[in-house]
Order: sequence, then structure tokens, then C-alpha cells
Amino acid sequence: MLPIPTTQADWRLVNILGRNTDCYVEDAWRKSRECPLCPALNHVSVICLEKDHFGQIFDYCMLYDTEVCAMEASSEQASEEARATALEQALELENPPARFGGFLLMAAEEQLYCERTPQRPLIDPYPEDLVGQGRMVLVEALIYVHDTLPVLSIPLVGVLDWLQTKGTIPGPSQQPVLAQVFPYFNPYQSPRDPDVWTSFDQYKPTMQSFLPARIEDAFPIKFDPRRITAPQSSRSPASR
Repeated sequence: MLPIPTTQADWRLVNILGRNTDCYVEDAWRKSRECPLCPALNHVSVICLEKDHFGQIFDYCMLYDTEVCAMEASSEQASEEARATALEQALELENPPARFGGFLLMAAEEQLYCERTPQRPLIDPYPEDLVGQGRMVLVEALIYVHDTLPVLSIPLVGVLDWLQTKGTIPGPSQQPVLAQVFPYFNPYQSPRDPDVWTSFDQYKPTMQSFLPARIEDAFPIKFDPRRITAPQSSRSPASR
């Protein structure tokens, strides 16, 4: 999982970074770092909200703990001038003072995208195909990449209808974590091997087995939120 839940961030700091940064999500994604322990996956880009490294971008491994696969500074960074200006504005915050701390997934915050880029791996707040839908939710997905690797836990963005009786999880291009972790779905980075493509086999509880993607696409995933009563029931396993 990510190093800090975004709900705990001081969003005034996020707004300041959005106004001052000159290194955007697209820039970081173009240089997504290959995981040294699992070359099939990329690390995700997180931005630091700590005072000492405010605005610095790091590559974070979603597969292993940082003690196993260390978080490192990204090769793409905002300029020193942009970070210094952002920190100066953050230190001027009052009532209350800035609450520094933690990291934020860059792709989760719209302000950190370049305005000139129309394609964003996030769900539009008002997409035409989801008109009439209710609120957005996060659903934990467990992805089995290989038998010899740990299970990959990734938060997926889902949408509930107004009655909160039906849920839909859109495809990888609309998932800010999944789209960077799996290079095949990264729209800003050239594929390492154009002949290799990624698909997901969704686990079917009624079958107690995985349904191959060649038979049925895993996305969009439909679910009934009323039937999610325990953590193990809320997981949506898939295999690569």
C-alpha cells in the first residue's frame, strides 16, 4: 500500500505544490522506475510533504516493504527554485500552521497534472458515461503477479450508484496506481517490449477459480457493496 493515506494530508500544502511545481505527473511517469526486484512492474511516483524534502518526488515500490525495496528519489524533480517558493509559501500558512508530513500519490491529485495534457489516468469527476452515479470509493485489489512473488495490493477507484446498491470499477487506464505499476498501461512511457501485453484474470467466488481474460475481460468490474461484509470478501484478486 501507499506510504500515507491521502485523507491525512494537509491539502493546503497540496494546493501550494500544484501552483508552483514545474514537474508534473506526466514527467514523472515518463521516467517511471523499473522495480529492481520485479522488472515486470514499475514503482509509483509519490511527492513528499515533509518539511525537509517538501515537493521532492520519490519512487515507491507497491510490491515490497521499503526495507526490502528502498524508496529512492526520482530522476525527475521540480526545480530548486519551484520547491523553494513552495516551501516559503507553506511556512507562511497560519490558523493553523502547515501540517507537514507524509507522502502523496502524485497521480491522485489533479493539480499535479500538466494542463496541456488531455489524457489523465484518473476518473473524471463528471464523466459522461457515469452520469447519475453516486460517490467514488476505494476498493482493495489483490493481484497475483507470479507464484514466487508477494501478493500485490493495489487500491482501485470504484463508483457507487446513488442507491449504493451497485458498484463499478473502471479499467486500468482510469486507475491512478494500476496504470503506473504495470508499464503496459502507462500512457506516457514507451513499452519496454511492444510484443508483451498485460491482461488480468478475475477471480470468481462462485467458481472458486480465476476466469481467463480470453474468455471474459476483467474490467469493468461489477460488484455489490451490500455483500462486502469482511476484508477478505472485499478483495478483487486478478492475475497477470
